Amino acid sequence: YDMGGKVGYGFNFIGYSKDGRIIAIPVGQNWIKMSNDPSGVVVFDLSRTGTIYDKMLFRYHTEGVAIATAVSSKGKYVAVIELPIDVAPPGSPVKIVGEYRLLLFKLNA
Repeated sequence: YDMGGKVGYGFNFIGYSKDGRIIAIPVGQNWIKMSNDPSGVVVFDLSRTGTIYDKMLFRYHTEGVAIATAVSSKGKYVAVIELPIDVAPPGSPVKIVGEYRLLLFKLNA
């Protein structure tokens, strides 16, 4: 986004099914603590009733950073792109975790 709030480019890192029911959100690492604990993907079924926790289908932890997701048009499959990251604090030796991976999940939703 620019300073006026306009989108700078059109790439969407969050995956949606065609009907908008299934959403897959990539989660990055904690830059403050230099931790990969939160890294991964969280998948929700927005047609479920209840709280956001009730709508969560699953969460998958990745060692590297999940940078993008895609959901098949009918919401049966989720793809996640993972990249390696350096989790070492500034000034420390490099500590690379994760891999270059494409992860595929079949949903039972």
